[in-house]
Parts: sequence; structure tokens; C-alpha cells
Amino acid sequence: MTLLLSLNIIPLIYSVWLAFHNWTIATRLSPPFVGVENFVKLFQDSRFGNSLLNTLVFMATAVSVEFLFGLAIALALTKRSIRGTRVFRTAVTIPMMIAPIVVGYTFRLLFHPSAGPINHFLSSVGMGWVNWIGSSKVALFSVCIADIWEWTPFMALILWSGIYSQPLDIHEAAMVDGASSWKLFRYVTLPLLTPIIMVCWMLRIVDAFRTFDIVYILTGGGPGFSSEVVSLYTYKTAFSFFKMGYAAAMSFILLIIAIIVVSQFFSKFIKQR
Repeated sequence: MTLLLSLNIIPLIYSVWLAFHNWTIATRLSPPFVGVENFVKLFQDSRFGNSLLNTLVFMATAVSVEFLFGLAIALALTKRSIRGTRVFRTAVTIPMMIAPIVVGYTFRLLFHPSAGPINHFLSSVGMGWVNWIGSSKVALFSVCIADIWEWTPFMALILWSGIYSQPLDIHEAAMVDGASSWKLFRYVTLPLLTPIIMVCWMLRIVDAFRTFDIVYILTGGGPGFSSEVVSLYTYKTAFSFFKMGYAAAMSFILLIIAIIVVSQFFSKFIKQR
């Protein structure tokens, strides 16, 4: 209980207090109470709006692709006739075991404009090189690629466990009735897998909302603010600009958005199932 209070409850209560005060480096000893002024400023802050949009684009792109790739891998892992599935099942988990900081540095090297192997390959096949982390049009997409590489195995493992746990008699009955592979997937496997899919999406969406490590290492939010997400902007506001009260308000707005997305959509859907 002492550990829980000191690491979670007390900081949470203090951050609520900060959100209603103007805590800066100059007023840190006696920050004045400003009410909801910090929250009002957020709706007037174009940089916050841009970072929120980047967060939503990153979340939608990364999680969608991770789900599609993860489902394809999960279906492949359930094919017992394919040789080497046990080895592949173990190897596919490696990316999500690597620290996000290491993933960020790895992809920073891979995306290097002149010395990176990706641009070297593109140039060798006549496609030219791409400024992966130096272009405002491509930087956020590059972050998505790194996140997809790291977290697709998470989707694959959960979906595979959901497919593997489905009752065999339903599948066997469908095959006896002459169902093709597509119909078996469309009308049997996918409906039974729907609750697991919703859990996957819920976990990854919440995690994508607070993505920080990869963005910080790979692009630093740049060039400009083209790949800056809310968590990174909150960090800069708190520890670079020393506006702790404003950063606390920002983090609570992000928390409210995440709660709305999860509770209003996914919880209702799971209850209906």
C-alpha cells in the first residue's frame, strides 16, 4: 500500500492540484490558483491541436496495420501443416521484447538518408532515396513503421491464442457442411474472435495514445512539429518550458479522450457480445 500510494495515488492527486495552478519555474514555491485557465488555453493552443491530430493519425494508422498483419500472422501460425511454425512462433515475439529506446535508435540508423540500408536498397533498385525522418510529410509515417514492427507480434500472439482456443467441433461441422476456407473464416472464426479483437484494439489504442519513446528518439517531434504527439509535447511543456500546471492539464485532457474512446465504444460492444 505504501508503494502504491507513493508511486501512483499521491502523484495523481498532486497532478490534479497542479492542473488548476500556474506552476512555472518562477512560481514553483507558491504557484497561484488559476482555476480552469490551463484547460481553456489548451483549446486555443494550435500546437496542442496539431499534436493531438498527429496522435490520432499515428494511433489509427499504426493500430490498423498492426491488426491486419497480426491477424495474418495468427492465421498462419494456426496452420499445423506448415513446417517450422514453432520456431516462427518464438521468433515473431522478439520485436516486442526489445526496449522502445533501442527500437528508436535502430530505425534511426535504418532510416539514415545517406548511410541507411533502406535508402541504399531503394537506390539500388532505381527508386531513389527517401528522407524518412527529415521530411515533414514522411516523418510521422516513419514513426508508424517502427511502431508497427515492434507491436505487430503483440497483436499476433493474442489473436493466435484466441483462434487456438476456439472449439474444434464448430469448425469441423462447418467443414463437413462444405464450407470453404473463406466462409469458414468469415462466418465461424471471425465472429468467435470478435471479443478478442476488441480487447486487442482497446489495449493498443490506449498504449498508442501515450507513445513517447520511439517518437522522442526517432524524430524528436520534428521536423518542426510534424511528428510531435501529445505525450511528447506534454514532456517538453513540463521539463523544457517548466510549465507544470499547463502540462498537467494537457495530460488530463489526453486521459479523458482515451477514457471516452474506450468506455463509450469498446465497453458497450463487449457487453453486447
